Amino acid sequence: MANLFYSHLIETKSKRRINPYVKQSQALKIVWNGRLGKNPRFPKPAINFGILRFFLLFNIICGYALPINFVRFMTLRFKPFGRNFSIELYVLFRLCILGFFVFSDFYKLFLAKLIAIVILIELFFSLFNRLILIELFPPVFSHKRTFLLLMINFLEQIFAFSVLYLNSGGIGQKEGDSIHYLQNGIESIYFSCITALTVGYGDFHPITHQTQFYAIWQVLSIFTFITVIFQHFQNNLSDKPMRLK
Repeated sequence: MANLFYSHLIETKSKRRINPYVKQSQALKIVWNGRLGKNPRFPKPAINFGILRFFLLFNIICGYALPINFVRFMTLRFKPFGRNFSIELYVLFRLCILGFFVFSDFYKLFLAKLIAIVILIELFFSLFNRLILIELFPPVFSHKRTFLLLMINFLEQIFAFSVLYLNSGGIGQKEGDSIHYLQNGIESIYFSCITALTVGYGDFHPITHQTQFYAIWQVLSIFTFITVIFQHFQNNLSDKPMRLK
């Protein structure tokens, strides 16, 4: 059974798969030359110059360090089904590790803070590149799958900021002359959600400059996330989904 599943993932024929780091270099060359290249959805290449070009170059260069590109590199031998399945497992693994930190005492570790920040940075670049480098991405093969992954990305943001809020210990609410600090996973997820949705009930609030920075970062990230969702479906709903071979 294991061999049958493995053979379903691995290519049986010798087909050349483009290394994700090579694709990153190709994108860098395209942007450096000032044109975003040809795409069936965008017959006329987009022209970029000045600050836009340097901003795009910065995003692509940072992409070399993203862990998701390493996952794509390690699954290079897999069929399209296997590669996409591996990406889904990686995304779910990120969500699970963040949930583990939130609902355990491991959120106090510096490692938990570091992992949460790395995941947030990776989410930002992955989503933002989908927005500003859309000409370099092929049409999706399933809009439902893309929407589901975006919802998982949203939960990742909620959980990642929950870890940062717990780790900093700078979120609290006044109770008379004392301050009740945010102390458990439910409270941190609650504060992260109301911050992301800009509700602000006025109970918990950032006390330190560090947590104020996290709150600003989260609001800006959520607005970027919402923009990506609208932009993605605006550009892709007219496309025919791709079939996995």
